[in-house]
Amino acid sequence: MNDYLLLLSICQTCHYKGVSFLKFLLSRERDLDAFCDRPNRKRRSSTIELYPRGLIPSHIAHRLKQKLHSDQRKEE
Repeated sequence: MNDYLLLLSICQTCHYKGVSFLKFLLSRERDLDAFCDRPNRKRRSSTIELYPRGLIPSHIAHRLKQKLHSDQRKEE
């Protein structure tokens, strides 16, 4: 229960400061104020990508098509 309340507290603080809760968690920053004060520089991309269920991003779909075509050529 304590872990849940801690996350809820962080989520609410992010909401009041206008900061993305998910981006804060993915940044691995421990200080929310330091995260908010960072200049708008390009941040490294997260190790996970979140998409709605059933959506395949175009760059991944393109790779899948290429792999499918290459596998079909190998079978011929």
